[in-house]
Amino acid sequence: MADRFPILGTDIAPLIGREAVMRRIWNDLTKTSPSHLSVVGPRYSGKSVLLHGLAERMMGEDSPYNATILWDLGHQTPESDGEFIAVLCHRLGEGLRSVNPDYAQHVGSLGGDDYQDLREFIGLLAKEGARILMLWDGFDKPLATGRLTRGLWDRLRELASYPSLRLVTATRKNLRELIRSEESVSSDFWNIFYPVPVKVGVLDNTDREAVYAATGLSFFDSARTELENWTGGCPPLFLALVNEVIEECPKSGADNNAINQAASLATNKVSGVLNCLWDDCSPGARDLYTILVANDMLPSSETGKSERTELIEKGLATLSGGKLKATC
Repeated sequence: MADRFPILGTDIAPLIGREAVMRRIWNDLTKTSPSHLSVVGPRYSGKSVLLHGLAERMMGEDSPYNATILWDLGHQTPESDGEFIAVLCHRLGEGLRSVNPDYAQHVGSLGGDDYQDLREFIGLLAKEGARILMLWDGFDKPLATGRLTRGLWDRLRELASYPSLRLVTATRKNLRELIRSEESVSSDFWNIFYPVPVKVGVLDNTDREAVYAATGLSFFDSARTELENWTGGCPPLFLALVNEVIEECPKSGADNNAINQAASLATNKVSGVLNCLWDDCSPGARDLYTILVANDMLPSSETGKSERTELIEKGLATLSGGKLKATC
């Protein structure tokens, strides 16, 4: 039987499932001319888990990258152009330490005013055929401050034009929706990312099957239905209930009664997640969800597209046969 899955906190949950998403990212990053990618998904959809899994995957022998560097911009967020460049250089130095200590020391010592030296360094790597992959988690945070200028984005556009550097960002909304400055919107930096973002949402059937397999338990069809009804596939809610099943379920397998019992035990533990999911909903999405709960389901044609999409992405509703039904 599996150990309990990390849900929230300092521990990042292991990447389980997400095969289709990871396959797309891998293909886009390892093709002849790799793309810069934008990963987009609501809170608690597993973006950080995905990036950590990608970083681990890129450390394999079949990776075309000499170094993969994960940068959490959601904590200790740079608040100026110079600070962004300085921390970027520091992260590059850390990531290259085991690859080339001399290069690591050089780039790691650069500061916010040393952009020209940084550009020459990235250019040198390109001439040597080296490749660096940077994964920028929590990229919403620096965009939300409104303190970073078009000058920074234009410089990053220049760095990203070298084949030695590829970027993957993770945000809750599309990049252009997050930019607060009209001047920054006009930068060509935002055009470098593959036109179709990598969408991360609720756990699909394949993802859920991977979780079931990892537990070592049998989940009857009735249990799987109840898990969908209770959680909508929202990762932390789904894993919280599975954790309770791991603790309480007999080895013979889990049925719908086991899931209902697990839900009653897990409710207090996931109340913070539920509150955040609700707080993140727009007023229109909240109204629609309330109506869905009262009516069980509605024809999708009678619902607004943006509100409908928002609920589905968060795991608060499912769409089947032209009917929108409340979950979670």
